[in-house]
Amino acid sequence: MKTTHTHRGHCQACGRVQAVDTANNLLAKHGYTVDFGYFNGVCTGSDRKPLEVDKSFTEQTIVELSDWVEKKRVLLQEAIEGKKTFSHYSLHYLAVKIVPFDTSHIGNKSYEYFEYTEENLKKHIQLCRDKRSTYRRFLTFDEVFAKLQNHFIKKIEADIANAIQHIKSLQKLIQEVHGKELINVADAEQIIEDLEKDALEDFYKTEMRKITHYVGEPIMEVWSNWEIKLEKKTSVGLVGVKLIHSANATAQYNRDKYTKQCLFNGKRIARNKLIEKLQGDI
Repeated sequence: MKTTHTHRGHCQACGRVQAVDTANNLLAKHGYTVDFGYFNGVCTGSDRKPLEVDKSFTEQTIVELSDWVEKKRVLLQEAIEGKKTFSHYSLHYLAVKIVPFDTSHIGNKSYEYFEYTEENLKKHIQLCRDKRSTYRRFLTFDEVFAKLQNHFIKKIEADIANAIQHIKSLQKLIQEVHGKELINVADAEQIIEDLEKDALEDFYKTEMRKITHYVGEPIMEVWSNWEIKLEKKTSVGLVGVKLIHSANATAQYNRDKYTKQCLFNGKRIARNKLIEKLQGDI
């Protein structure tokens, strides 16, 4: 039997909004992967209390992530000094070139990845030379090594920057979220419904106007606003609805013929996606 979650809360590890089992006040199991590789697979915040209720695991995560950053900084310096090198590289058979290893290469028939040794790299450089056309010069060992090592250094730098950003994000969430009530799923839908209700009050206003018609220029009752937009500032951004009369005839016959759009920061968005954002899933 599928469980319907009525409330959501912020994960203490990844910071994302997840469903909460209100019977035990624990977050649902969820996955999480980030570019810097600290989180991968099932998030460590799964089956823990949401940040709204408890902040201890968030504080622990910040300490552990800070230690991880310091170790990465040591690795970065060693890589810059040439004491540490990339561990693997990949050979793209179709393009006949050597590229930095990426996990997406695993199981990809276009790639084969190898552990780095000077002997291996020289062997594959020669292989690429033999397969390439004579008019296309292949890079030397030093040039290929420098490119792979530079990518290795840039990746470490990016990992450090992203981890620091995540630490700051968690620190900010503690200030903004801890001690607050859990997110009620129904509240997000209510915000949109209230905006629609308020927009309709002015949307149906009409006026008498002389209009061009196949029988001449009669005075007819027409809409004052062919479209109306109403927006509200929320914690996740500017939320709005836009109502548009879909028929250009008189108001008398087309009162309920209109299209409805949801907006987020001025741009059109699907209603279900907007509800997710209002629940904090950004």
